[in-house]
Formats: sequence, C-alpha cells, structure tokens
Amino acid sequence: DFDSSTPGWMLDHFATVQDGIDAVYAAGTVNVAAGTYPENLSIAKSITLTGAQHDIDVSGRTAASASESTIQGLATVDASNVNINGFTLTNPGQTSALYVTPSCSNITFTCNIVDNVGDVALISNVHAILLDQGPDSVTIAHNSFNNIKSGTMTVSAVGVLSSASTNSSSGLVIQDN
Repeated sequence: DFDSSTPGWMLDHFATVQDGIDAVYAAGTVNVAAGTYPENLSIAKSITLTGAQHDIDVSGRTAASASESTIQGLATVDASNVNINGFTLTNPGQTSALYVTPSCSNITFTCNIVDNVGDVALISNVHAILLDQGPDSVTIAHNSFNNIKSGTMTVSAVGVLSSASTNSSSGLVIQDN
C-alpha cells in the first residue's frame, strides 16, 4: 500500500515493496504489510517506509515472525530524507542489510530488527548497517541487532566508514539499540 502524501492521496497494492517505492511520489509513504519480501530494495527518493510493526518497541517482537514485514535482501538508500520504521531486515550470507550511500542526509532507522546478516564462512567485514563515506544526520535508534556474523573479519551492528572520504559523516545519532 502507499500514501502518496499529496492532495487527494492514493491507496494501491503492489506485488513487491520495490514496486511501491517506484510508484510513490517523493516525500510519500509506502506501507508494507506483514510478510516476507525476498528482494533487494533501491531507495532513490525521499520516502517513508512503514512496516507492520512501525513504532512498536523491538523488545516484544520476534525477527521474521508472521506479524513482521521482513525484507530479505539488501536495502540501499541513495536519497536524503528517508525513514524506515517497523521492519525485520535480514540478509544471510551477505555483508550488509542496509547500505546508505555517501551523499545522503536525514536518514532515520527506528523500531527495526536486523537479524541474520553475514555467515561464518564469509572472509569479509560484515556491518548490519553500513554508512559509507559521509552520510550526515543519520539516526539509528530503538532497533535490535542479532546474529551478525563473519568468519574471521570484523563484525558490527553499524559500520561508519569515513576514513577514505573527504566528507566525513556528521550529526550521527546511534542510541537505545
């Protein structure tokens, strides 16, 4: 479902989350029903993604349960002013579940469960959320991180990689996870 957040809002149904993202107007909202969505997401416009568990504390929730909106794949944020709230993100065997590109700002990631990212056979660094070379004003709050794994390399819930950037990240808020 989506709410275009324009006068005379629209409500429609799509087969995939990406179809909803592609159809919504910038600054609109994509409401994602409970279920598992095995797809990679490309978020290239300012939107709000609202899962079935939006604004619900993660402490009483179970990753990928029937009541969750579960994205199984990589979500790439390549736009500013993006909010992601109320999901389970999982990406087994891969190095990240959420990737935020360098030129983004005003990203909010709240009330989400990130579970089962990476694999013990991987020989790469694994970061459940990867903020790459300079995204600014990113808030990561009230989330749960579990089962983030790599064979012999670094593992983190949030990787802030700015060492090679001429534009280091600023305004990062990481709290109550």
